[in-house]
Amino acid sequence: MTFNIQRLIDDCGGPAKLAEAIGVSRTSPYRWLKQNMLSSRVLVKIKGQYPELKIDDYIERGFDDPRNTERRTGISG
Repeated sequence: MTFNIQRLIDDCGGPAKLAEAIGVSRTSPYRWLKQNMLSSRVLVKIKGQYPELKIDDYIERGFDDPRNTERRTGISG
């Protein structure tokens, strides 16, 4: 399973708006994307500012997850 950080950032209004809302530097969301990692402290801050978000909505099944019924074609890389 993967956590879709890009979609979370987009749903919160983009990197600059999200960073301002939770009180972190404007470059922090870009670092989360580059590292493909987000701490639980950050998630708590986001949830505090955007209580309507359902964190589970951003957890996605990976391509290699046998429970994933989505068929993908083409070359990945």
